[in-house]
Amino acid sequence: MNRHSLLRSLLLAAVVGLVPMASTANAATITVDGTTCALGDAIVAANTNAAVGGCPAGDAGLDTIVLDADVTLSAVDARSTDVEGGAGGLPDVTEDLIITAGAADLIQRDPLFTCELATADPTFRFINHTGGTLTVENIRFENGCLVGPAMGSGINTGGGIRSQATALNLLGITVRNHGIFSTDVSVRGGFAEAGDGTVLVMMDSLFEDLVADAPSSIQGGVIAADGAVTVNNTLIRGLEVDSDTSVQGGAYYFSIISDDDIDLIGNVVVDDVTVQSDGSIQGGVLYFFSASSTLTLDDVRLGRIGGTSTGSSVQGGVLYVNTVVDASVVFDNLQIDTVTTTSNSSTVEGGAIYLIGDSIVRNTVLRQVEGFASNVCLGGALFTFGFGDTLSVSGLVIEDALCDSESSFARGGGFHTTTSTLTLRDCVLRNNRVAYSTQGQGGGLYASGEIEQLARCTFADNVVAPRDTSALGDAQGGGAFLTGDDAMHLRNVTATGNVVMGADAISDGVEGGNALGGGISVDSNSAMTVDLTHVTIAGNEVYAGFGAPGLADGLAAGGGLHVGDVLNTVLVDNAILANNVAFDGDDSPSDDDCFSTGTFGSLGYNVAETPDASCDFTSFGDITKLDPRLYELADRGCDTTLPDGTCVPTMAIDQTSWAVDWGSCVASNVSDDARAFLRRQDVPGVTNLDDACDSGAYEAYDSDGDGFTDLSDGCPDVADPDQADGDGDGFGDACDLCQGDDATGDDDSDLVCNDSDICPGFDDGVDGDSDGAPDGCDICPGFDDNVDDDSDGAPDGCDICPGFDDNVDSDLDGSPDGCDLCQGNDATGDGDMDGKCADRDCDDGDPTNACELFLDGFESADTSAWSATTTAR
Repeated sequence: MNRHSLLRSLLLAAVVGLVPMASTANAATITVDGTTCALGDAIVAANTNAAVGGCPAGDAGLDTIVLDADVTLSAVDARSTDVEGGAGGLPDVTEDLIITAGAADLIQRDPLFTCELATADPTFRFINHTGGTLTVENIRFENGCLVGPAMGSGINTGGGIRSQATALNLLGITVRNHGIFSTDVSVRGGFAEAGDGTVLVMMDSLFEDLVADAPSSIQGGVIAADGAVTVNNTLIRGLEVDSDTSVQGGAYYFSIISDDDIDLIGNVVVDDVTVQSDGSIQGGVLYFFSASSTLTLDDVRLGRIGGTSTGSSVQGGVLYVNTVVDASVVFDNLQIDTVTTTSNSSTVEGGAIYLIGDSIVRNTVLRQVEGFASNVCLGGALFTFGFGDTLSVSGLVIEDALCDSESSFARGGGFHTTTSTLTLRDCVLRNNRVAYSTQGQGGGLYASGEIEQLARCTFADNVVAPRDTSALGDAQGGGAFLTGDDAMHLRNVTATGNVVMGADAISDGVEGGNALGGGISVDSNSAMTVDLTHVTIAGNEVYAGFGAPGLADGLAAGGGLHVGDVLNTVLVDNAILANNVAFDGDDSPSDDDCFSTGTFGSLGYNVAETPDASCDFTSFGDITKLDPRLYELADRGCDTTLPDGTCVPTMAIDQTSWAVDWGSCVASNVSDDARAFLRRQDVPGVTNLDDACDSGAYEAYDSDGDGFTDLSDGCPDVADPDQADGDGDGFGDACDLCQGDDATGDDDSDLVCNDSDICPGFDDGVDGDSDGAPDGCDICPGFDDNVDDDSDGAPDGCDICPGFDDNVDSDLDGSPDGCDLCQGNDATGDGDMDGKCADRDCDDGDPTNACELFLDGFESADTSAWSATTTAR
């Protein structure tokens, strides 16, 4: 049994377990046939345990209604309660009940009715659920519509099902073409609303083409709940949400005041959602607030989400999660992609996720998330915040995210965090951007607060740049910007390919913008200490903005690492800084690996190629003015993979690098590298400065101990100190399976190298007819493939038409033209030699048959048919 089936079985068992065994034994089954017994009457019969209409009586406790006829509803049922936006098209459910599909499965509002705010057609929810446990299984709900009251002070809830009872189970349901509208109040639960204390279980279900529209707030365009919720194997696709004031959860709304938990686990997908609000948006897909519950998202995929606020802020274009006191959050196997979040008049905080509170985030991928703000943008993809909260993140990938501010500052192209205590491990933040108007910070990461550990992470190809030519201001931290007043600890971090650009002056009297810290910038007006251990900062760039005529250009400093403010302290050990460049206002480059106006301290064992004098690399083991000879960023394998199965990319070194065996694991107290591979790994023949640990984020391995690291070793698992490679194929002679053949191996294991293999995938040595063609590729088994007297490609032993080309067959009848007795007739011959090809011979074998004497070409299968035709003529 698979995971989903097991979970469903457990949940169904729990549903049955709510009903006393004696009642279950006496439970009735009521069949709705659409003629004798209607669904409305069946529900009342189950509620009252009495016969109603043509439906038999239910029993005390759990009853089952089986749908054998589709149901079309055209008006409110008089037996339904008119509450919170309207009554139901079916009677209220007041006792334990299962409604399940039989020969039919459809419950629909009349498809001829329209569904819009001003519709004149009847609107209603399907069911009010007021007592017991309701289970709806394998039912389709279509064309549903609820338009809220013209007057009233309440809230329009549960557009399809409103449950204020023990439990609501939606199992295998399909909801299509459903709408909820309100004239003057809020909307809560576009299809289903589960009240406080109601347990909601939703599994194996599809919601497609739904609309929620209200002049006031919308809370959950599909589902709203105040109690425990479990969602599994459910897809929401095609959802439009439009509010004049605010949206809290375009699809899901959970506001939990009890200890009930919310679990979205196992193939939960939301796709193609559009959210529009004249006010604020908190969670374009999901809103969660609690002081005591746990929210779990496990194996959840959310994509193609668009959210626009025209009058206020956006907090979480996809997810808004706010937990306080004892509540907590767990994300695992979460994937969000293709999101556009826009605030036309205010702020965006988290283009995809807004997260407050104690949280665990694992194996999460955020791609192609764009946050556009007229004012401030904080976190193009992910925003976290909290006082006294702890955030643990592992296996995080943020790629192609944008944080864009039209008129103000933008911080954190990928990730913005001010959470009190952050642990971040095994992450990649790549190709993210900050587009600013007045100031930009943190192309990949903006972090303020304590970083207990930031380890095994790579910041690559992130950018901080002016959004357009009208921008003014400074830019910092292409890979990461670190600020605040707490300690931060970075281990095995790589920053490469990141770019910072100061703004150019656009008018007289304006200086150019500064560009600081292409890889990492540390800058705070409070005392903070950052230690950088086994980091590799290489190939980053900063570009100063040019000033107006007569005024200064901006400062370009710290192409790799920048330390600002005298209150800041940065301690560096076992690091590599190389090939970082600063460009002045005239775009003239200068090597600039490190620049500091704060307190800079080296703890030794660093390789810093071209640091500024403000970065004092003079401690024991420090080397300057030497190239560490880094390889380009690539996946070099790992022990801990990212969610997509790849590894944190690293910049490798080999035995020729000054960084090999130049570090000290004792000094750094680090026992692994950026790939989670163990340190220390001694490379024989390379002088150890201390204990054979390497500087930088990558530890070079020499598995065979021949003095050449695995990366550059022609035979990494076989000692070959001479590195001989006679055929120049990149595989050393000591391990080359195909020496002299310039081949990499023998894929079919026939002892013939790939580039010389006559019959790939088969054994070249098996040749039953000894014609030189292995049996696996023999054209003519049993004969010599090489003897072909008419040179038509068909060996003589298998030649259909000797002396002619077997490949020329004009009428495509399988007989080559050279041997075709009946060309053009798609026939193979004339068996009775009567001059008629077989496909036109009505009596092959009798040349005197009357049907062949008819001169106009007519032929019949028998003479009677021929006689009738000739008589008629």
